[in-house]
Amino acid sequence: QILRSRGDPPFDGILARATRPMAAAARAAGIPLVNVWYSSPVTDAVPTVTLDFREIGRMVARHLLARGLRRFAFLGVVRSSRATREEWAGFAEGVRGARLPVTDVPVPDRFAGTAAAWEAFQAAMEAWIPRQTWPVGICCNRDMLARYVVNALARHGVKVPHEAAVVGNGNEEVVCNHPEPSLTSVDGGHYQVGFRAAGLLDRLIDGKKVPGRLVRLPLGNLIPRRSTDALAVEDRL
Repeated sequence: QILRSRGDPPFDGILARATRPMAAAARAAGIPLVNVWYSSPVTDAVPTVTLDFREIGRMVARHLLARGLRRFAFLGVVRSSRATREEWAGFAEGVRGARLPVTDVPVPDRFAGTAAAWEAFQAAMEAWIPRQTWPVGICCNRDMLARYVVNALARHGVKVPHEAAVVGNGNEEVVCNHPEPSLTSVDGGHYQVGFRAAGLLDRLIDGKKVPGRLVRLPLGNLIPRRSTDALAVEDRL
């Protein structure tokens, strides 16, 4: 649409999850662009506002360590998502800082978007869950993924939170609060991302410079719910 426009640009600025073609078109049209997608291929080339995903991982690690857990796992789309890799790195850093083991369980891209991806996700859970020694603290990079993981654990008779404490990311209240158990999740502060990005875009539209390319915002809070409401002990009785 930018490329097809004639005369004056159809708008003054763009706030978006920027793709490479979008960034190129905006640059060619002279339209200011602010990106809010950390895993975008143009994150290092255009002004970007993002959460501190590494600190999200550290925050989850601190929460699960405080529950007395001694074994940990990270589930996420690590292969293709820069944000997820950062979150995994922060989580692993927090757990290994306590000299405890942690593993990552790669999840297929679009794990619920296609039948093939869903079947691959289910196969990964069927292979991973029976091999675990419980209790385990589990960090999932999305709330919906955390909900699917809880469902998979239930099919194997693994009790949440007493045998598996699960944390999501995004604090999507509909997903987190229903059904039981409710999900502990990180409210990273996406509202502030939009607010700060709009402020940067306003400065760019006015012809002003913005400091640096990447703005990392301080996090919101971790919201504890039922899925981590337990103190881990090794004795099953």
